Amino acid sequence: MKLNNARKIRGFLIAITALGLCGSARGQNGCLGATGGPVPCVVLGTDYFSTQTGTFFNLPGVGNISLTGNPIGPGNTDTEVQRQANATINGGSIPIQITALSLEGTLNAVPIFVTLNPLDLALDRGTMTIDGSLVGGTFTSSLDVFFDVCLAPGTGGVGCAPGTSPIFADDIVLTNTGATWGPTPPPGGCLVTGPVGSQAADCHTGLASNQDDFFLVGTNAECNGPNGCHVVSNATPEPHSLILFATALVGLGILGKKFFASA
Repeated sequence: MKLNNARKIRGFLIAITALGLCGSARGQNGCLGATGGPVPCVVLGTDYFSTQTGTFFNLPGVGNISLTGNPIGPGNTDTEVQRQANATINGGSIPIQITALSLEGTLNAVPIFVTLNPLDLALDRGTMTIDGSLVGGTFTSSLDVFFDVCLAPGTGGVGCAPGTSPIFADDIVLTNTGATWGPTPPPGGCLVTGPVGSQAADCHTGLASNQDDFFLVGTNAECNGPNGCHVVSNATPEPHSLILFATALVGLGILGKKFFASA
């Protein structure tokens, strides 16, 4: 009877794990410091963000224009930022790059769209420093963003639609001086799962005991004084994905009750 119960519990845990939880199957090899010993670190990956209230740009000759997200996926993602190297916690800075930006607003009652300038993608770079411990902490960042203002957006958060040209193009350096991060995916967060070393992933499998994933806690406002500010939070899945996820959890709950009721 005890063996049967153990098998049921193990099967239930495997079913939960199949939903794609981060940090499973931790490996033995982690980040190494200058002396060759292991150091606590955040592994490289991509952060998927959704733009929040408070985002604006001061368009020369016009004034402040409020902006919202124009999602490009996954989920309601409208901004993607890559952390391009493992970051030693309380260590030096790492390179980051914004690879997608898709915002929208209005100018004189006409819809406008803000995307990355396709001619300067290699310049959309900056740095990030991560502090704290393996249970989370704070981070600072600086990012130079070369953007277009379009009457019709291109695809993937880059450029204007084919056959159209930007009505304005410029760059802005956005900085953050102390946002909060944690290693655990936020409830309802948009997860892109992959092994350690996968640049596209924000949720990694095979993490070592001294390695973390990186997730923004709450919101982060990256600003440049009165010239502009981009406020973001973690992206969330599309509504139908949330429904499927909730259905799966309900199904697992029913399955769990049956497991233990029949034990």
